Amino acid sequence: MRTLCDSTTSVPMIDEQTVRISQHVLAKNIHCIDPDPNVQRGSWDGWVMEESIRRTFVALESLDMLCRARNNLSPVFCAYFCEAILPCPEHIWQASTAEDWLSQYETWETYCGRALRMRNIIQWIRGEVSGKEEQLATWFQTVGELGEVIFVCARAYVVAAGSDESV
Repeated sequence: MRTLCDSTTSVPMIDEQTVRISQHVLAKNIHCIDPDPNVQRGSWDGWVMEESIRRTFVALESLDMLCRARNNLSPVFCAYFCEAILPCPEHIWQASTAEDWLSQYETWETYCGRALRMRNIIQWIRGEVSGKEEQLATWFQTVGELGEVIFVCARAYVVAAGSDESV
């Protein structure tokens, strides 16, 4: 973070260029990850890295949105935003062993079918049927505070994009 000063007042501000560069790098890396099922069976370490990238991507999108809102700028979203795979629920992320993770992850994966994506939340906000409404409701109940942040970002996306843009 940096602080911009003008005369006697200081305004904390996120360095937007750094956020944009980081967002670009993460989006490029996310494209390299096989989106479905997005994990090799039994590879807890690989999944942790992929899940970390997903969570960082969401955090950077949120940080960028906050920065733009504080400076009265309209939101700008990464082109990959709608296709971003949603982070897993907290109980999977917080698994303490590879065996515990695999059991919980397989149960979640079976329940969801194909991976939940940001597009599913955007469709839900717009009142469109995606076929993932039940899974999204469960996801929101189990993902923790990160779900609130993702919901705010998705709402901002819907408002910025308008109702006529398809996802």
